[in-house]
Amino acid sequence: MGTFIHKIGRLTIPEEKRVEFLSEARKIADQSGLFATNYVCLFDKKLQLLNFPSFEEVDKDGVIDFTYNYFEDSCWENAGIHLKDCTPYSEKIGWKHFNLAVQTIYILAETYSSTPFASFNDSLNAPIATISWLRYLLQRDIQYTWRKHLWTLFELHAKVAAKYSEEPVIDKEFADTFAADNTNLAEWLSVMAVTQGIKSVLPDNTEKKEESVYKLNYLDFIAALHNGVNEYKTTATIKKEEQLQFLLNLLTCEQPERKQLLSDMKNHNLLVGITIVKPQIVVKVISEVYEQNFWKLWWKISDHISIEPVDFFKDNRELEEKANLTTDQFFNIDKDERLYWWVDNGDVEISEAMKEELNSYAERHQKLSSQEDKLTPNQADILKWQKRLVTMLADYPKVMMFDTLFSELIGNFYKKEYRAAVLLLEENVQDSIKYKHLIAALANTKLRNKVFGF
Repeated sequence: MGTFIHKIGRLTIPEEKRVEFLSEARKIADQSGLFATNYVCLFDKKLQLLNFPSFEEVDKDGVIDFTYNYFEDSCWENAGIHLKDCTPYSEKIGWKHFNLAVQTIYILAETYSSTPFASFNDSLNAPIATISWLRYLLQRDIQYTWRKHLWTLFELHAKVAAKYSEEPVIDKEFADTFAADNTNLAEWLSVMAVTQGIKSVLPDNTEKKEESVYKLNYLDFIAALHNGVNEYKTTATIKKEEQLQFLLNLLTCEQPERKQLLSDMKNHNLLVGITIVKPQIVVKVISEVYEQNFWKLWWKISDHISIEPVDFFKDNRELEEKANLTTDQFFNIDKDERLYWWVDNGDVEISEAMKEELNSYAERHQKLSSQEDKLTPNQADILKWQKRLVTMLADYPKVMMFDTLFSELIGNFYKKEYRAAVLLLEENVQDSIKYKHLIAALANTKLRNKVFGF
């Protein structure tokens, strides 16, 4: 079995926003350790190298494709972005860093979509943590566009499920899967009520309430509605089908008629509930009291609801101020795993232990360079150095080299610094952790210049 990303709705990124989206998607891919891999064959040996795809020099009908994550040292099936419409795609994405990285690209796309769209995956679904990292990475107050409107996504999901079942049953975990930190509370309650039943959202009546200070809240009005519908069912003298039609009609009739009907009934709980509670919860209460399928009732009237929404219980929360997740925190990695991304005044902090390790590499590299300084390689010697590098990489394929570093080494063996770099790699190749750190330090030209001076 594999982990896949699933989608609800249709992604539509407006053409005028696609350049901006791709720019931010590139930052995500870069900082999350996504790479493609490419093969080279030299001296009868096949090498697999890490390559970061270009986001600029690409056919606009093509794709930007990734298959590898640096932080987990694993290859996965293809994932990336169709450039024609900026649509992310993916196959199996695993359950670790590759999953989080690809998931983040999908979530970024959500925030750009002009049509309802959301995504989730099977094993590491983390919408709140992901948006927190995006705010850190992109340095802007990015918000979910459609997860705020949880009911819209929920109904879209139900319509897909209805293609396979006349009475769709939605997973009780839907709200947990798709809710975000800016999800409207009333819509979240609506989803909870439909998936887990009205009792799951009703207030606890066992709690003692101080009448002098207690203020009614939204849940109290749901409870009042529930009591009102039960009261109506108990006292009504018409047939059950007619009762259902009457109750549903309260949501679709014109306001004067609604007011008159409720006034005639003298049913205060029903009057208050119908007026305050969201229509989908009203229908859910009716469906439970009358033992009817919610979706059949809802889709019968959802396009004809005329009752005006009430602003009294509008969700006016301010988002709770929380510290955004750093890259290290989001991917749960050691800071030294990000040597390749170090820049002056950047967010990669090199540990004291790693500084000592790099200093020892620098001293050893200087000594090896001094030894190589006595030699002036000819073309045959350079060929031997090229073969030496290829043999080392082929013999120790577990830690892959960046294609940029490989190309630089292959083309510069007439310089002592590059020959010394290969000697240094050979000395550390059997310790995969140190070997990976050393490759990262050499591939990062800014860090290499700072540490090794070339």
